Amino acid sequence: MFTAIRARWFEARVRAELKAQHNDQAFVNAAFKRLDIAREMERMRGSALARGKPGAFLIACKVLAINAADPENDPVTQMLCASLLSARLQKARSNPSFHDAFSGYLDEVETLSHDAIGRNRGVT
Repeated sequence: MFTAIRARWFEARVRAELKAQHNDQAFVNAAFKRLDIAREMERMRGSALARGKPGAFLIACKVLAINAADPENDPVTQMLCASLLSARLQKARSNPSFHDAFSGYLDEVETLSHDAIGRNRGVT
């Protein structure tokens, strides 16, 4: 029972992080509706990365990257996710110590984002 409560609390933290950036509940719900997002949230919930304050920020970045990279999403959603993710990555880069501490994770998210942008432009 406590596992389910912790999982819901963790998801609520990440949803709140995303909603603070883009105040559209329908968009947030659509972003979290996907099965691969649920699997990623479950995988990340137990990691050390998820604990603490930067966890919700980092996992919201991953949620945006996955949604931007999905070719089944409509182009408007993909562009919005890419735009929001770009703003988050710029914020992370503006703090060198934060970026250095989480560079591996942020690089993975950035690669997903660049692949999605290239695919949408027909480059990859």
